[in-house]
Amino acid sequence: MKLSHILLTVLPLSQPASSLTTRQDTNSSLNLNYTLLSHRALDGLNTAFFNTTAQRWSPDDAWWLSAIALTNLLSYSISTNTTSYLPQITSVLEAQSKPLPWWPQGNGSFRADSTDDTGWYALALLSTYDLTHNSTYLSLTTTDEAYMSQYWLNTSCSGGLIQQIPSQSYKNAISNELYISLAAGLYLRTDDKNYLDKAVMAWDWFRESGMINQQDLVNDGLTSDCRNNNQTEWSYNQGVILGALVDLYHATGNSSYLSQAKTIADAAIAVSTSPLITTTDNSPSGTILTESCEHDGRCNNDQQAFKGIFAYNLGKLDREFDERPYRGVLTAWAETMWRYDKAVVQSDGVEGDLYDVSWAGPYGEASLGRQVSAGGLLVGLID
Repeated sequence: MKLSHILLTVLPLSQPASSLTTRQDTNSSLNLNYTLLSHRALDGLNTAFFNTTAQRWSPDDAWWLSAIALTNLLSYSISTNTTSYLPQITSVLEAQSKPLPWWPQGNGSFRADSTDDTGWYALALLSTYDLTHNSTYLSLTTTDEAYMSQYWLNTSCSGGLIQQIPSQSYKNAISNELYISLAAGLYLRTDDKNYLDKAVMAWDWFRESGMINQQDLVNDGLTSDCRNNNQTEWSYNQGVILGALVDLYHATGNSSYLSQAKTIADAAIAVSTSPLITTTDNSPSGTILTESCEHDGRCNNDQQAFKGIFAYNLGKLDREFDERPYRGVLTAWAETMWRYDKAVVQSDGVEGDLYDVSWAGPYGEASLGRQVSAGGLLVGLID
């Protein structure tokens, strides 16, 4: 469904918080209800972007973004103990499990031409198993792990997954981070120590690969001669490894994984937050999570999704500590986004919220990447 076919209203900068059902939250000045806001963001996601024929969101956009949209729905469903989105989730998975038109040799089951695309869907399948307890989804996840693991190549860089299967090239951060989380997640659900051994091996390789730089940030990948390529420190590369390290902690009980995650998280927040300048009573203040490509408005639709992946995994890490060290910054980002970066979309009696790429606003336009990013922040705040 195109945005031109629906009613879109950009809200004033200072909508009163009383228009939403609230709950007590000592870390939030607005006491926002993140269950309600997540539901409205998901309704916006579906109203503006879901294509019932293709059974995915924005079919012209990258396939992996529909896996992130699925993750938004799954995280909300698990956190709120609801199955209201389950028919849509299962329909999407059934449709997308078919052989991919651009990679039919993968024979379906989410086996794509890049290991990271497979990894995103494999993690969504694990969450679907958690929601449904249907072993079919766990079986599909093991199929995807086996597919990814065959592209772990010891012939270069002493190991690591390649990303680009057709060219057998590029050992990068995201594919290996997703694999660590996937293997650890499979161990947590099957008690098969083989998966734990793989997860630990993959993390040990990743830690020593050079992709984590001297500032404790993850660069995009390695050069052909196995050196850090010094490419952009995208926020999602900082985020996925946080989630993977939390999974490793639960799999092993070794708190050093949480310590490493906290080091990366603190470094990422320090370099990825931009100050907000107050010019009027209706302008935001404080700091906001900002992707490097936002500064000159050049984020493509993939990059528009990155911040929400970081925020979601930062929330996952935050819940591991009694003191909740990141709850304050996450709620501050969400409050700023809700105040200054929102439009209301309406269609066929359904009303939802849409968000733009800059969480400080002003709202300009919506896209799938922008929306799943906002959704990741919001669903990650549901307690």
